[in-house]
Amino acid sequence: MNRRKLLKTLLVLAAVVWLALNLDGKPGAPPVHGEALKMLQAFAPDFNIKQALDVIPLGNKHLFVPYEDEDGNRGNSFMAWERFKWRIARVSTDTSPVVWHSGLGDHAKKAIVWNLAPGKNITELSLYFIVERNAGSSGNHDLYFPRIQLERKISPDNMSYGVLPFPEEWEQFSKLPEISYVGWIHRYENKAADPSAIVNSSSRSISNGMIVTRNIRPMDEAELE
Repeated sequence: MNRRKLLKTLLVLAAVVWLALNLDGKPGAPPVHGEALKMLQAFAPDFNIKQALDVIPLGNKHLFVPYEDEDGNRGNSFMAWERFKWRIARVSTDTSPVVWHSGLGDHAKKAIVWNLAPGKNITELSLYFIVERNAGSSGNHDLYFPRIQLERKISPDNMSYGVLPFPEEWEQFSKLPEISYVGWIHRYENKAADPSAIVNSSSRSISNGMIVTRNIRPMDEAELE
């Protein structure tokens, strides 16, 4: 085989490998609850998962699967379509609300997901986007940027677990140079509750690196304006 034929062969092989690794095809139907449960139990056998509460789409190639274990504790899990099949991306016993990202790019889709422990008499769950106030000077000009506080209340029907597409207004404000973050507060009988009352403080997680999430800050009522 001469060099030209060898080069062509290598290029064809490289193209085949690239296609196999990067083209996953159109995602198939999401697994039903029973299938999702078997996948979770196989991926994280030590988590004693008893029930997949739901299978909720996050974009075209990601799924949010809130679950419950044998002791009635809640947990979060995610699936991703990779190499022509649905695969478990992460399983965690931490039920704190988190921001899910479809990727790391500027155009990545985002959503807030949560799966709170039942039986805590929670009457309200609120999510906040905060931009801290800032002041400074530029040349002979004094500059002041006011604090921004945006709120989204979760409906009672979705308070146990759910998905909220990241609000477009929040996304636009997150591009400002000022410090910003997402926070959450849950209340019972119109009083703010301690986040530790419903969140697993000694959480565990297993991940294969196919999922990107960002923690959401638990807030105190005194931090609101």
